[in-house]
Amino acid sequence: MTNIELYKLIISFIFGGLTIGLQSILAEKFSKIGGIILSIPTTLPLSLFFICWFNDNYAGYMANEVIPISLVILLIFVFVLKYFITKMNIILANIISILIWMCLIVFIWHLNISNFYLGLCVYFIFIILILFFITRKMSVINGENKKFRYKNIVIRILIGGSVISLATILSKLFGPFWGGFFAAFPASYITNINLIYSSSGGKMLNKIFKTIPAGTILLVVYSITFKLFILETNIGITTLFSYLITSIVFYIIYKVIIVKSK
Repeated sequence: MTNIELYKLIISFIFGGLTIGLQSILAEKFSKIGGIILSIPTTLPLSLFFICWFNDNYAGYMANEVIPISLVILLIFVFVLKYFITKMNIILANIISILIWMCLIVFIWHLNISNFYLGLCVYFIFIILILFFITRKMSVINGENKKFRYKNIVIRILIGGSVISLATILSKLFGPFWGGFFAAFPASYITNINLIYSSSGGKMLNKIFKTIPAGTILLVVYSITFKLFILETNIGITTLFSYLITSIVFYIIYKVIIVKSK
């Protein structure tokens, strides 16, 4: 690894750690929209940004092609982790969830589903089923609602930065196609789910999970915007514009949830 690549990796660690740490704190503080906050694009933009920075814009474009189908796997992952984390040892729950994520990724790879629009159709069918059937039947999971502890902030930042850096390295090693899967690796979710459950217990986690499915729409919006602009302009402008559009959608979803909760 060259000095420039190391420099880029350090930047990904710092920004990734601070962003994920802040996400988990805000999700606990504003649990009504906690799932939306956890879904604000972090791993995805950083990974795509560094794929383009390490390679070129076309590499980022190709990696983005598998993002919609990867989000379907991400949703399955977070619900599996939510279930197991309250039923068994937290480390074992994480291992099982990651193994299931990996098996699904390999399965999709063997099916060669790399078409962006096909993945988008599968995602929207899946998200509609979740919003109408699964989240309405979610019961309160075990675990007390613990008091938030600010001493966990440093731990959150360190874990978050480490996971983001790992996703960046894997994206570099395995090329655009696998880079896309790792760009959609549930780094933010796996980090924050563990931190929130350890810090604030099952009741808080259950509140946050009710809005995670709707929150993944933010990731889809980012991915669509990225696809439309990455080959037309540079990665910096594409990232800023994608975040701008995503922020507008975030506000709309936020207003809808607030109105429905009244």
